[in-house]
Amino acid sequence: MADGVTDSEGKYMIKVDGEHDDEIYESVLVSSSESVSATPLTGRDRSRVVLSHANDVVSNKRIANNLGLRRVTAMDGCSEIMREY
Repeated sequence: MADGVTDSEGKYMIKVDGEHDDEIYESVLVSSSESVSATPLTGRDRSRVVLSHANDVVSNKRIANNLGLRRVTAMDGCSEIMREY
């Protein structure tokens, strides 16, 4: 298991050395340092990344999908935007 902490832009990097065959890295949202974000969104609380080099991916860089937290209170203008959808 490896722990990562996001930077001021919400980005993180975890270095993985060597070949990992069929291993899968799962990024899991634990908490937020911002008090306005309290609860991880269901379905946006984790992301899986295949670590193997034997999957035709040319780059050594792997990118996890975005993770998300539900805000305690809605942002200004949010209800107007949501009505459009």
